[in-house]
Amino acid sequence: IPTFEIGDFKTGGPGGTSILNINGWSAGSGPADYWIMYGDKKNCETGSGRCPLNDLCSPEGTSPCPEPITGYQIRAITSTCYPTTSKASEWNVHVWSGTIKGREPTFPQVVQVRNPEKCDYNNRFMYFATQLLYADGRSSEYVSRNSKTPFYWCNTSLPTYKQPAEAGKEMKCYKNKDSSITCLYNNGECAWDNTIYYGPLTAVSNYSYTGSFCALGTGGTTAFMLNEGDWFWIVTSINQWCEGSYGVTSDGLERRKAINIGCCNYPNKCSNECAPKEGNRE
Repeated sequence: IPTFEIGDFKTGGPGGTSILNINGWSAGSGPADYWIMYGDKKNCETGSGRCPLNDLCSPEGTSPCPEPITGYQIRAITSTCYPTTSKASEWNVHVWSGTIKGREPTFPQVVQVRNPEKCDYNNRFMYFATQLLYADGRSSEYVSRNSKTPFYWCNTSLPTYKQPAEAGKEMKCYKNKDSSITCLYNNGECAWDNTIYYGPLTAVSNYSYTGSFCALGTGGTTAFMLNEGDWFWIVTSINQWCEGSYGVTSDGLERRKAINIGCCNYPNKCSNECAPKEGNRE
């Protein structure tokens, strides 16, 4: 399913409306295999009822997607982590004006979302996905899960702040009797939260992370449990939109960023730019 590039995001807070701009097709989203669930088992994948609509149709227009696709529907979900399913029925946040008409729609498009009435830890982030619409009024059973950038929708007014500074420079850790590990560390300037990324000690030279512990808070202390073996870990600070520096190597280069490791993966710019006000996303 082709995916969209999401631009600015504005939030009205609990019970309000979020507005997002869709700027166009996301890079790398096509060509893609389109499948339809029409129940016609003739000349289709055995026993599945899935018929290939077009082997390679590109939303960029080099090979337009044919009928019966007539448009796309933006779906939303709130969660504390990346969605674990791509079934459209699981994406249950109400989206207004989320229908994008035409196999080759014009951009930009503006989509409005009705926010939940209450913000809590379990629904604090909002994600978006693409669904296919067909000529006979049906829609695809699955969605793209194309949005892996978490949008914090809870606060209507966010202060101006810098990208979080490097955290953990004075981190000290010790092992407890139950084999858990307790770490004391300093927060990076402008931190709203902290994350620990870890990996096997054999991979420390290229910082290959295999897991994370999220939502540590800003208290400067945390305890976590790792399996037996030798491990390395680092702590990073985050704010509503971005992650701070992971620190630098002995060569003075920024350490490798964790990509899609756990629930708290944020964009990482390692700059001192100020984030925008009023809940806008750069």
